[in-house]
Formats: sequence, structure tokens, C-alpha cells
Amino acid sequence: MSQKILYITDTLENLDLKKDTSVLMMEESLSLGFDVYQCEIDKLYIENTMVRASPKNITIADTTKIESNPSSEINLSEFKYCFMRKDPPVDEDYINTLHFLGLAGAQGTIVYNNPVAIKEFNEKIFALHFAEYIPETLVTSKIKQIDLFLNKKQPVVVKPLDGMGGKSIYKIEKLEVEEMKILEDMTSNESTHIIVQEFIEEIYEGDIRVLIIHGKPF
Repeated sequence: MSQKILYITDTLENLDLKKDTSVLMMEESLSLGFDVYQCEIDKLYIENTMVRASPKNITIADTTKIESNPSSEINLSEFKYCFMRKDPPVDEDYINTLHFLGLAGAQGTIVYNNPVAIKEFNEKIFALHFAEYIPETLVTSKIKQIDLFLNKKQPVVVKPLDGMGGKSIYKIEKLEVEEMKILEDMTSNESTHIIVQEFIEEIYEGDIRVLIIHGKPF
């Protein structure tokens, strides 16, 4: 009897088949003989204290297509592994899903990544623990502070704390009308924190990403 794995992702239609790591993980899981399921966060619910899902059963996943069949509703405790792969924003629905998964973990499901770790370690804030390896950084909601930082570290890059995939990232060299409007929108009129960093010219040469598995580069 095959073992079940659940992937919680964005809708299948919104997954980039050629680039999305979740698709590659589903493909590998199928090749290893796992029974693979997928659902979005709105397909999770709690009934009589049990965390349940209304998933799809994935039959094919590769760089050309994903195919699935409808599946009956199922307790998350019946899955051997559950992978939280939903992309940001980290909004109220996302946080509620982490609470669901924390309960599912207590009911026997092995959840990756640990929901507590996801809540505690915003990847952009967590990077500040390693100041010697990152550009000079400001996290603020106040445009005046951004202006002062810009005067010292011109140009700068601004981006949301809950963003991903290169979205809503701007290079700013001076604060004029257009840039002020960008900052007002990003900070929700100075009520939402964003991250501001010294611009590094070497980014034009590309970036290098290193995956660490069990403490070893992969």
C-alpha cells in the first residue's frame, strides 16, 4: 500500500511547470511510489477537532503537465508527510493555515516546514542575523527614515517583507513624485514595514543560491 503525501500549494493552474520546485517534488514523490495529493489553503478545514482536506490526487507531474483526479475528503493525519508550499503573501489566511498545520502535527502528521518555524522566521528578517553577509539594511514604515538612508546609500532597493519571486521590488535613486507614490503604496501610507537595502551592482552578474540539507551544501 502506497504512502500518502500532501502538497499545499497555489492552484495547479498558477504553478510554473518549468520552474516551480513543488512540481519537481511532486514528480519525484510519484517516481518513489508515493500517493501524491495537492490542495490549496482554502481546501483545509477542521471538523470535530480533526484537520481535514479536500484534495486532488495527482497522477502526473512534470515540466510539461500536471494531471489530477478528484479525491474524497481526508484527515491530514492519514498523510505520512505534508508539505506547506503556498507562496506569500503571509496574510491572515496564510497564518491561519499554519495554525491548522500545527494542530495537524499534534495529530500525527509530519509537516514540512515546521509551522512554528515558518511563523517565527520571516526569511528577510532572519537574514539580519547574518549582518556580515548582507547589504546594509533598513526595515521601516517611515518614508523620512528611508530618505535619510537613501542619502547615505544611494541607490537603494525597496521590497515588501512578505514578497517573493522578484515582485514589487524597486530600485530608487532619489525621492521624487513617482518614488514617493511607490513608497506610500508599499508602506500603506507609512503603516506597513518594508525592507530597504543598499543596491549591489554585482547583482547584474546573477545570483547563486545554495541549498543546505542536513547541514551540507546540496
